[in-house]
Amino acid sequence: MMSLIIAGIRILSEIPIALNANWTFRITRIDAPSAYLRATRTAMLWLTVTPVWLISASLFFCFWPRRLALAHLAVLAIFGMILVELSLHRFHKLPFTCSYMPGKGNLQFVFWAFALIFLPLINAAARFELRILDRPVGLCTTLALLAAVLAGIRRYNAISINSLSEIQFDEAVTPEIIGLNLDHS
Repeated sequence: MMSLIIAGIRILSEIPIALNANWTFRITRIDAPSAYLRATRTAMLWLTVTPVWLISASLFFCFWPRRLALAHLAVLAIFGMILVELSLHRFHKLPFTCSYMPGKGNLQFVFWAFALIFLPLINAAARFELRILDRPVGLCTTLALLAAVLAGIRRYNAISINSLSEIQFDEAVTPEIIGLNLDHS
């Protein structure tokens, strides 16, 4: 559920709902672009990971033993943060305020990639997690590995964001033919 919500919010954030407010963000920029993009990450975490995690917590504590529920919630939280970081890779925009190029969303590609690749991976990960929930060493190793993956992805995104000089507001059309400019001496 969490991966579907993260993918849905990420795709929806490309749609220009408040395109007329675009100019407000352009002229009132006070902070560096990295501050705005960190705020986007925080909003994504609160809108996607937190609700699913809270609903899951209430259900798991009702039906599972406390230790297994806590272990699964720890894995779920870190996994959700990893998915948010992956969804924000090269997303150098403010959600809902940027122009949109039709066909850029590739919804059919995203759907089929999710159905054919991501769902079997989630199924395999769920089976793996069920095997390690009762083994403290395996659980700690898995949590450490997930935390290391999260730290690596977050560091990579931070480097990408910190090197950014401007927030992207308009989709640029990539030219079909690239000139060599040989006529200029």
